[in-house]
Amino acid sequence: MALDPTGEWFWFLLAGAGTGTGVSWGTITAISQWSLLAVLSANLVSSSENGQECETCAKKYPNYKKCSELSGYVFNSKQAALQSFGGSNYRLHNPSQATRGPCVGTDGAGMHWNVRSGKYRVGSITSCTCCQESGSGPVLKTKYKAIW
Repeated sequence: MALDPTGEWFWFLLAGAGTGTGVSWGTITAISQWSLLAVLSANLVSSSENGQECETCAKKYPNYKKCSELSGYVFNSKQAALQSFGGSNYRLHNPSQATRGPCVGTDGAGMHWNVRSGKYRVGSITSCTCCQESGSGPVLKTKYKAIW
């Protein structure tokens, strides 16, 4: 397991070295264990090429949730969230500041829209501005959630 450039953990395949272990997910030899430690150590270093600490969401945007902590906020626009309802009869109605949800009380507190089909309310869309780690440092993104 190692960190990718976005700060997320991922699994990778190690080639075992030594007494005929070959390539294996389960058996890690002493040399492979050392290789694993080297990979993890390289990925966990918190300094940049210039010897300065890398920026993180916690350091640069401490008052925002991390995007990876937001369950269901999978859309990158409110139009994409609206399309998830299916059909073309749906429209957004009554935009207001969100009063519930994971981002209320943070700098990323978002909006809430009712979704209507004709005169009937069929759901909601909410937004939240969150921080996402990237290879070039933390970035703010607004993510949207459709609620049926």
